[in-house]
Amino acid sequence: AEFGGWGYRIRPGRTGFIVRSGEAIVARQANGREFAVTVEDSATGAALLNTLVDRNRAGR
Repeated sequence: AEFGGWGYRIRPGRTGFIVRSGEAIVARQANGREFAVTVEDSATGAALLNTLVDRNRAGR
C-alpha cells in the first residue's frame, strides 16, 4: 500500500508506520481498519502475527 512518504501516516481506513522502502506487514483489525509497518522480512513477521492470532483464538 502506498502512503506517500515516510513516517507515521494516517489515511482513511488505514494507518502506517513507514520508516523504509520495501516490504511491509499489513494487519487488518476487527473493525476493518488496516495498520501497516515496513519491515525487512515481511514473510516471517506475518507468520509470527498469524501464529499469535491463532493462539489467541484458541484461548492459549
